[in-house]
Amino acid sequence: MKSALPLLILIGRPAAGKSEVIRFLRGLPEARRSEEYHIGPFHEIDDFPMIWAWFEEDDILGRNGRPRLHTDDDGNFKDNFLWNLLIERIELDYRKLRKEGSEKDTTAILEFARGTEHGGFREAFAHLSDGLLSEAAVLYINVSWEESLRKNRRRFNPDKPHSILEHGLPDEKLDRLYRGSDWAEFSAADPAYLDTGRVRVPYAVLQNEDDVTTAGGEPLAERLKETLALLWDRWQARPTTGEGSDERAGSGARAADTSPETADSPAPEDGASELTIVIADESHFAAHASEMLIGREEIEAIIRRSLEESPRSGHVRKSVRHSRAVGYTGLKRVRLRDAASFWGRRPKRGILSHLIEAPRRKTRELCFWGDWIDGTHFRLVTFYPGRPAPREIHDPGISAAEMKEAVAFWATHAIIADPGSAQA
Repeated sequence: MKSALPLLILIGRPAAGKSEVIRFLRGLPEARRSEEYHIGPFHEIDDFPMIWAWFEEDDILGRNGRPRLHTDDDGNFKDNFLWNLLIERIELDYRKLRKEGSEKDTTAILEFARGTEHGGFREAFAHLSDGLLSEAAVLYINVSWEESLRKNRRRFNPDKPHSILEHGLPDEKLDRLYRGSDWAEFSAADPAYLDTGRVRVPYAVLQNEDDVTTAGGEPLAERLKETLALLWDRWQARPTTGEGSDERAGSGARAADTSPETADSPAPEDGASELTIVIADESHFAAHASEMLIGREEIEAIIRRSLEESPRSGHVRKSVRHSRAVGYTGLKRVRLRDAASFWGRRPKRGILSHLIEAPRRKTRELCFWGDWIDGTHFRLVTFYPGRPAPREIHDPGISAAEMKEAVAFWATHAIIADPGSAQA
């Protein structure tokens, strides 16, 4: 009977103790590690060596008068999407690892940290396939921001900046990239399973504010054994059918991106065919459709499926999380006097929008607004990829109450537009 987790996703703040946990596990006799900690012979996949290789390559290019590929002269990523690229690279390496050897009683450990500045853990998990997530269990090592900063300073060895156990970040960069964490929000819905929007993934938390990982020994041995035993129980009890199951898990492809457009849409319930979506403005629909990664039929199917769960009267403003990316979106907080943002017209729109040039990211969220004409007809006023935001201040027909909310919001937020996508 299988006694080891096949896949452990090990996450936490920088210097939380992730690499120290791996060092401890590596030092255990194999039989004890499997029986007491549910970790078999294991292979670690960490994104830090990938990042460090990018730094080294960019330095070589710079010394030879060539443009840097991944980072600027200050060591910052040129494109925030590179954080997501690393996640998909981790999965690619995991798939290759599984193809190379037997899966029986072996464990792969995927290790990374993510701050809200570059998307957070929710964004990272959105770039892992349903197939991988259905195999996984998550161990989160919990430390405060202050403890992360302390240990980052303590562990840094300037003679070994490439070392997994001895690398570190300057305080300013650690503060900018990792002070903000979405773990509490990401895990808030359930104390045992992460809701990724597609697959429920079992998780457990190793408390390490008192830093039992640095010294190791019995305090770490007992706490880690107890935490991994809890995680093992949750992994065995995880949902294996219904939402989140994926028979193509071992295909090596990103299942969410390769399925047919209607594959994740349930069969219509009785009476669903009576629900008709009436488009309020076809030109407005076409303008938003240009931002989407899915077609009109699938957009309407998502909205229709959501409406079937709602009372059929009044105004509706909802955000629906789909099983795969629906389009490109993003809002950016800006300062009132930030010259980087501007007011301009987006393509095919007559109203002005508060815009800022910045990279846009894929999202699984679809927001839509509208109202019921009667019990069978729904008038769709607008939809867009992303989460709900107040109406724009130049929207026709905006009410006085909505205008107050709109002015407050759009004074401090701007729509992310790729350079060249907006017209002044």
